[in-house]
Amino acid sequence: MLLPGRGYEYRTKNNRETPFETFLRYTNEKNKLAKKYLKILRERIPNGFSGEISVLDIGAGEGAFLNNVLKKLLDQRKSTKISITLLEPSVDLMNALKNNFPKTAQLRPFFVNDRWEEFKVRKKFDFIFATHLYHFNIDNYLLEIRNMLFLLKGGGSLIFTLRGKDDVFHFKTKFKKGIFGVFRAKTSQVIEKGLVQLNEEGYKTIKFKSKSKLRIPIFKDEQDFVAIMEFYLNYPWIDLDEKIKDSVIKYVKRKKGAFLQEDNIFVFSKAN
Repeated sequence: MLLPGRGYEYRTKNNRETPFETFLRYTNEKNKLAKKYLKILRERIPNGFSGEISVLDIGAGEGAFLNNVLKKLLDQRKSTKISITLLEPSVDLMNALKNNFPKTAQLRPFFVNDRWEEFKVRKKFDFIFATHLYHFNIDNYLLEIRNMLFLLKGGGSLIFTLRGKDDVFHFKTKFKKGIFGVFRAKTSQVIEKGLVQLNEEGYKTIKFKSKSKLRIPIFKDEQDFVAIMEFYLNYPWIDLDEKIKDSVIKYVKRKKGAFLQEDNIFVFSKAN
């Protein structure tokens, strides 16, 4: 019998961690993605570059992931400096973000507690990161990408990452339809449809894949299982229909808690 307690979504679990942080303990997704991001940056920032690079992170979250990527880059590029604008609408995440992004001799962070749709900025950036931005209307992705590309300097790159059609996609599609009646998953397909148009507009696009694994603790930790389910379903476990709960449990058990994950990374480059 799984825990009957109230949901943890967007709250702390035992005043200790968020559902997203619980999820991170059971997946190597961020480690795999970090290696891809670091490789992309190394290829685009010459060794020995002594100037300052400007970066924008849209939907920065709590910041630990990208901070680790940039720290590894700067450890290898001692003469390089980075100024980074961290855009995050959540007040709670912004507080964590400030702790995870201290100012250093090589790294200057600027914090903006606002939504992308309300973000007003005049400067342009060398790199823009947009990772797992699921709040956009699925029909507006191409428009939002164009708005991001407008903020690139000549020669700059937008690194835009969305989930592919992996096990998590199939899980969410199956059960969110059961909960909400209608569910349109936001996967990389919505990007791929617009690539031809963007290429015609002069943007070069390269696509990378990052594959990882999620081990859902169906047999080990009921509380963490509930937190991860609520993280993916965006719905309190206690309020789910019992038939849906049973179906979810059977589905995860049938897969022995092992979910393959796939991230598609699109790197849009703007000509000088």
